[in-house]
Amino acid sequence: MLKRRTESNTLTQELVDRRTQSGLSLEAIESSTKISRIFLRAIEDQDFSRLPGGLYNRTYIRQYARQIGFDEDRLLQQYHMWTESREPAEGSGSRQFSWIQNLLPRRH
Repeated sequence: MLKRRTESNTLTQELVDRRTQSGLSLEAIESSTKISRIFLRAIEDQDFSRLPGGLYNRTYIRQYARQIGFDEDRLLQQYHMWTESREPAEGSGSRQFSWIQNLLPRRH
C-alpha cells in the first residue's frame, strides 16, 4: 500500500510540474476546457472519487492530460487501477449525484 501511495504522490508531483512548466494555471485550463478547477485539482491529486463519474471522468482526464502535454494513457491507467480497486458501492444509485457536493461550499 505504501508503494502505491508513493507512486501516486510521484505522479501527482509530475502532473503539477508538467502543468507549471507548461506555464498553465488551473484557471487557464478551466477556461480552455470548461472543466471545473475542483475536478482538475482532483485529477492532479488523483482523488478520482471527487469526479462526477462515468464517461465524464475519462473525458476530463484525457482533456487535462492533453492540455499539459502528459501521456493520456498513463494517467488513464492510474484511473483504471483506482476504479478496479474499489468495492462495488451499496445502492450504487446513491452516488449518482454525489459529485455535486464537491461544488458546494463546505459547512464548518
